Amino acid sequence: MTRVLLIGLLGCLALTASAQDAAFAPARTHVYRFDARADGPAYQLIVTVPEAYGADTTTAFPVLYYLDGWDYAPLFIGLARLMEGNNTVRPFILAGISIEGDRLAWARHRYRDYTPSRYDTTLQRYHVNMAGASTDTDPTGEADAFADWIENTAISHVMRHYRTSARAVAGHSFGGLFGVWAMRYRPDLFSRYLLVSPSLWWNGGEVLKDWPAPRAKRVFLSVGGREFGNMQQPYGILLERLQAGDATAVEGRIYEGENHVSLLPEAVYDGLTFLFAADE
Repeated sequence: MTRVLLIGLLGCLALTASAQDAAFAPARTHVYRFDARADGPAYQLIVTVPEAYGADTTTAFPVLYYLDGWDYAPLFIGLARLMEGNNTVRPFILAGISIEGDRLAWARHRYRDYTPSRYDTTLQRYHVNMAGASTDTDPTGEADAFADWIENTAISHVMRHYRTSARAVAGHSFGGLFGVWAMRYRPDLFSRYLLVSPSLWWNGGEVLKDWPAPRAKRVFLSVGGREFGNMQQPYGILLERLQAGDATAVEGRIYEGENHVSLLPEAVYDGLTFLFAADE
């Protein structure tokens, strides 16, 4: 996909700001609300079905559960619509996992729900702060409880209300860390993974330790060429192990000249193409 087209798409998506914007109401999309877990915001599930879903009343469709729906719903929905319209990918359902609240609430949700263990400041060379939230002071390490919520609430809801087949997950940064953690510790949740710049440095790279052969069906893994070594080195380790493991198909991509954020649109586009290729 050309960079010019991606920039144009992002310009259009910027008008929607985020899934929290009252004007954000794309076609074939329904937002479901779920009660909060203890000491957290209420969750939202942003479900978007492809155009083919209404025309075909018998076929089951794969589902992509993407994290950070609070901020990334416009990107995923916009790209999926564009790609399906061009027959770049086969039709699939999008299920964006989001929360109610402002940017501070979203940041705290990411730190708490996407990380597999309590943040150990003695193992880190720097501290993560966003929108007033900090991994030093805010709750962390509840990935297992969040995975339970995804399995028992989000996936269960989508399976009851939609015709579904294979499940995939997409995550960026801490969301990518959660995706890798789920691949290792909750392998029955998903069979396909779209992992953009996963924060595998968390607590000294613990998620990769003593894990020689990851198992998955299809994995797209990416990192920016301008990211620091603590992002690029574990990317290489995981890619090597995936390629030597039992995954049916693996693709790794380094986006030269891109940083931790600027690679997002191109990486998501390439990842969707890899996971849901029209000729698969």
